Amino acid sequence: MKEEEDWRSPITRFILMGELPNDGVKARKIKSRSYKFQMIQGELYKRSHLGPLLFCVAKRNIDQVVYEVHEGEVCGHHMGGQSLVLKITRAGYFWPTMMNDAMEYVKRCDSCQKMQPVPRRPVAEMTPVLCPISFAIATCKTPFSLVYDTEVVLPLEACLPNIRQIGFEEDQNDTQMRGLLDFGPSRVKRVVGPETYILEELSEKDIDHTWHGIYLKKYYV
Repeated sequence: MKEEEDWRSPITRFILMGELPNDGVKARKIKSRSYKFQMIQGELYKRSHLGPLLFCVAKRNIDQVVYEVHEGEVCGHHMGGQSLVLKITRAGYFWPTMMNDAMEYVKRCDSCQKMQPVPRRPVAEMTPVLCPISFAIATCKTPFSLVYDTEVVLPLEACLPNIRQIGFEEDQNDTQMRGLLDFGPSRVKRVVGPETYILEELSEKDIDHTWHGIYLKKYYV
């Protein structure tokens, strides 16, 4: 089976057969770089600054190496771009575009995007205003409901279930409540003003209220 052409091929051909491209600039570049590489049992290795040899990763295996180091079960800690590159190097791997590939992978990592800090978020909590709010609107809900977001259950109802408890199914209720959580990601449906947006879920269901841009962050798919 013919080996796939990638960044290693010109260096490998020069080391094994002395072949160089016809382009003089490319030929000089390969000759100047080749002293850092050597072939061992048919595989290309690069000498690192500290001495140990680094295995040169083929293009088709780059994603697998980045995944295992970034979020794999053994050594994954969801590190950032530069830290991720250093960890890949310490693990004994090398390819020329390590930094760019690591940055792009972290940029699209689902967990990293959800857990990263919200941009322009205040460092400290806002000072509460104690004066009455002139534009307040009554919710027609009980104080208990406003605090705990659920209706109070009478002690009698715990012993003698009534009609509103008969249809309660704990497993189904838990599933429905989890579906109400705003996990994201969401999509901008309409711009209604400067840095003010109306959002919708990926299922095209509208999200209540308008959102200011300082509370939003990009999510890459």
